[in-house]
Amino acid sequence: MRNAPGEPAPYDPEAEVAEYNRIYATVIDDVEALRELSRFRREFLDLFRTFPNSVNEAVVTRELVFDLPDATCIRGRLFRPRDATGETPCLVYAHGGGFVCGELWMTDGIASDIAARLGISVVTFAYRIAPEHPFPVPLLDCVAVIEEVFARARELEVDPDRIAFGGESCGGNFAISAPMVLAAKGGPRLRGALPVNPVFDVHRWARREVTDVDPAFAEEMYVFTSTYLGPRFLHVDSAGASPLRAARIGPLPRTFAWAAQKDPLHLELVELAARIRAEGGEIDYALDPHAVHGSLRARRMFRFAAEAFERLCRGLAWTLDIAVEERGRPEVGVAAE
Repeated sequence: MRNAPGEPAPYDPEAEVAEYNRIYATVIDDVEALRELSRFRREFLDLFRTFPNSVNEAVVTRELVFDLPDATCIRGRLFRPRDATGETPCLVYAHGGGFVCGELWMTDGIASDIAARLGISVVTFAYRIAPEHPFPVPLLDCVAVIEEVFARARELEVDPDRIAFGGESCGGNFAISAPMVLAAKGGPRLRGALPVNPVFDVHRWARREVTDVDPAFAEEMYVFTSTYLGPRFLHVDSAGASPLRAARIGPLPRTFAWAAQKDPLHLELVELAARIRAEGGEIDYALDPHAVHGSLRARRMFRFAAEAFERLCRGLAWTLDIAVEERGRPEVGVAAE
């Protein structure tokens, strides 16, 4: 049966995913690019120029500087709804990039979209990356930024009782490992955690223990994880880098996690969730049947990604006890920049 003239074609999420993958492949060839780190870094950032990444017009930004305990300063950015008054809940958000790449600006789009959707503040930051700064430097940068956001809560106009920490991909690893570090040192108590497309067992990839996935994917993960752990990764603290290898994961804040079901990493999320629940922790998660790793960056172009983003936002709202209005099909179709 054909569509009537002028009638839109039926929504086909798999066709959208195929188009997303086609666009992705015109920008970066993961296998080839990873042979040269500088090339991979350049092409990875090009993805965020290809898919819309501008700051949401409903949000204002403020540049930040975080002073770390080792006297290093790293840049950050605060996104706050234009109509916000007084203290707001806050998400501190770590970018992805396989532990080896990423810059502050590339989270402008998703951070400001979250801020606009939920009426909260979002803080992003440029943690140091491997191989120049292997484990535990990136993780400790995350911990230090979280602590400083708590210390500067009044200045930043955020509610210290409703601060969550999240991140995508390697940032999703930090979304669990950083709260673990904070709990171990008696640091401030986060209200929520938001791992997105997370990797929770870095060591099994770095040791080439995974054999039931596509060899190209396994090799990609080997490069990322072994670079993060450094040349002596066999001796790196397994619990700090790989939460699944910890004797005990909690106590953690209320956690919502999101992953693509097609992504082999979703199995680590399922395992971690079972561990957290067995310890008496509170976690919920969504496994998206259509999305692929990283496709949230296409939320302004494709409906499948926009709907995934909506589920992500509602999960974050649950961790922070935010009431959000029901929303129908998210708007899509923003032209690539």
